[in-house]
Amino acid sequence: MKVLNLFTFLIFFIQKSAFSLEVDKKLMFSIINFSKTKRTLLINKGLENGLKKGDQAKFFLNSENLVARATLIKASPMRSLWSVFKYRNKNVVRKGRVLNLIITKKIPLTNDVTKKIFKSGTFSGKEDKILISTRKN
Repeated sequence: MKVLNLFTFLIFFIQKSAFSLEVDKKLMFSIINFSKTKRTLLINKGLENGLKKGDQAKFFLNSENLVARATLIKASPMRSLWSVFKYRNKNVVRKGRVLNLIITKKIPLTNDVTKKIFKSGTFSGKEDKILISTRKN
């Protein structure tokens, strides 16, 4: 009985880890399409490649050129739809462009203006920026 339980646990563990990319894992993809604002990207990798809804990733042109940070909002076996929340270089995005993605640790996202951390749409990573309120008291 113990052997059967152990065997069942191992199969479950192997299946769980085999179907999701771990943090810092790299995957090459190409852009199939994107929205007018380039805030939503459709790429040619999906569930079969270990991606899952809620994943966050950095998109790179090469190992040094960060393009964007995004979160996966919808996935099918062969494609996935990503919502970009930070751009470093929006001009790189075009149909057929081959990029790399690296799964990252999740950072909390919010639409509440009072809870935003950064003032600018593009964060340099070299300094912290704090949202400055434009409201007059």
